[in-house]
Amino acid sequence: MKFLSIALVLLLFSFSTETHITEHQLKSATITWTGSDATGSYKPTGTLTHKFGNFRHNHGNLVGGLVVIDMTSLSTENSDMEAHLKNEDFFDVENYPEAKFEMQSAQLQNAKGKLKGIMTIKGKSLEVEADAEFIQKGQGYQVKSSLNLDRTKFGITYNSASYFKKLKDNIVADEFSVELDLYFE
Repeated sequence: MKFLSIALVLLLFSFSTETHITEHQLKSATITWTGSDATGSYKPTGTLTHKFGNFRHNHGNLVGGLVVIDMTSLSTENSDMEAHLKNEDFFDVENYPEAKFEMQSAQLQNAKGKLKGIMTIKGKSLEVEADAEFIQKGQGYQVKSSLNLDRTKFGITYNSASYFKKLKDNIVADEFSVELDLYFE
């Protein structure tokens, strides 16, 4: 009888754990990218726009989220470079018009920490980790994150010293960065 009473109490407590998932929609985003030549002396920058996104949390703890990026919006001040980045040598936006970042978890202390997720570019998905900051603003959340990505892992090998050992000029660095400043409401 004592065993039955303990089992009943444990069963009741197991149902009392409250899960309350709240979803916020992406209302605005500033997405900037920075590339580089292999020496780091030339660092072109530009912007991208979002198509849509969301952020889900359980009592402030990230449980998931998604940001879909419109790759056709890729822009930079140099129109020739912009056209080249959009073609099949780089992002092939005609065949891959979207990239996405799926937020999976965050390890935060005082609203700052690491954000883990899956980044998909040109149909290739890779686990990534990024520095992030989560700021509650009224009923919404601002998420700031900085991703450093290796383009060759997404199949973008144009003028990469990792793939073409005899290149002397015009070597493009494998790593590029993406800065995200997102507001979800």
